[in-house]
Amino acid sequence: MNDTRKGFLEQIREALTSPKNGFQSVTEKDLRRGLAIVLVTAIVSASAGMAYLSKIPIEVLISSLASYNVDPGPVVQTMGTFAAIGGFVRVLIDWALLTLMMHALATLLSGKGNLKRFFALTGFAYLPLTLQQVLRIVDASIAPPSALVNLYVSNAQATGLMKVIVSMNLFTLFGIAALVLKGFAVSANYESTTRKGVLIAAVPYILFIVLDLII
Repeated sequence: MNDTRKGFLEQIREALTSPKNGFQSVTEKDLRRGLAIVLVTAIVSASAGMAYLSKIPIEVLISSLASYNVDPGPVVQTMGTFAAIGGFVRVLIDWALLTLMMHALATLLSGKGNLKRFFALTGFAYLPLTLQQVLRIVDASIAPPSALVNLYVSNAQATGLMKVIVSMNLFTLFGIAALVLKGFAVSANYESTTRKGVLIAAVPYILFIVLDLII
């Protein structure tokens, strides 16, 4: 590993264009940089959630809440705030939980790895999701309300496997890209093959899908 610490922007560029080599330069000293990427993702995700809800007619929100036997009166006016808080917290919890799960599995299968460095690496793996959330804000600003209403209603009515797919945000170009980068992160930190790293990164998602379908 190169002893010279690379600049943040250079690490971002390499993570996106040449992750196999780029992730080798990420050390435990880059934890703050990885955390910064996750925090930006969380903030943009929260903003995107508020932007979408702000364009959905209040009648649609009231109808959606009523279908769940929830009194819409005290809730509907604060849905945007709750969506923002939920989006922000979910990104952080997903990052922490998935990183710990991958660490446990990779340690079991590939040997000891540096957890602090792995958190830094998985932070950089969130870059595709950061871009996705930025595009969601752009989409919310230009999409007609009717299109957003249809999307909101279809997501709210999703059940079974489709509901799991929608909630996990995995089966999209950005979700798959982030999964692959997590595989490179596993490979870099636990000295495994890239293929094995991707498989390890996929296991927590598979477990969540199975649990959601069972429960």
